[in-house]
Order: sequence, then C-alpha cells, then structure tokens
Amino acid sequence: MTANLSRLLSEISEPVYVLDDKRTILYVNAALESWLNVDGESLVGRRCDYASQASEDRIVQIASSLAPPPTVDSGQRTSAVLHCPLADATSTRAVRFMLLGDELECDGIIAIVAAEEGDAAELEALQSEGSQDESEALHRQIQTFRQTAAG
Repeated sequence: MTANLSRLLSEISEPVYVLDDKRTILYVNAALESWLNVDGESLVGRRCDYASQASEDRIVQIASSLAPPPTVDSGQRTSAVLHCPLADATSTRAVRFMLLGDELECDGIIAIVAAEEGDAAELEALQSEGSQDESEALHRQIQTFRQTAAG
C-alpha cells in the first residue's frame, strides 16, 4: 500500500482496515486499534476468513470477525454488521465495504467501520437488508452462538 494512501487512511476518525484480493489484512488505522484494543501489527498479515471453529487466540477471533460477506466480491452487498470480540464483551458495529477494482477483478477491499455502536434495530435492519447469502447468514448464526456461549 502506498505511503500517501496509508497517510490518508490514518487521518480518518472511523476504524478502517484494508484487505487484499485474498482477504489478507494489509492495513489497520489507529481508530481500529483503539476500538478493538489491539496492536494493528498483530492483525496485519492475517486472513479474514469466516471460521466455523472457535479459537482461543483473540487475534484469530478478531480477524475472523472482520471478514466481509462473500458477496462483497460481486458488488452485490456493500454493508454488513461486525461482531468483534473485545477483552470482556462483544462490540457490534455497522461496516461499509468498498471494492478496489471491479467485480470482475477485485484488487482489494477497504472497510470503514461506524465510529460508534449501532442501535439494535438499525443494525438488525442493515443485517437483513439484501442478506440472501447463506454463508453470511451461517456466519452470523455462529457468531451469535459464540456470544451466547461465552456468556
């Protein structure tokens, strides 16, 4: 990622992260580090894949929770809801995904996360809006189960 783009993204007050075409984290800004209370360098280089197995490693959990819906590559869906593990709770925020390139050739994804927790009804509407992808729905169900099981 170029130094100029990195500098511009670092000035955004919302949490931001950038993925390459293989969904590997290339960049996280200070706002994302602050929100998740994590060193960004521990996330850079991690893949953001939906995971069906629980992990004891918080960094793996966070990377999995940052995964965009599979439909983002086709340009069908640009918004989602993230459920990210914090030290003692789960944070739920809306996120917008912007494709770098086009739906035929994705060069990467920029994700801009809402600056604050969303209201439950607003997030539920966002989650159901256009959400016809089965893998995304399953991922949400797994996240909800993990939150409930963690107590």
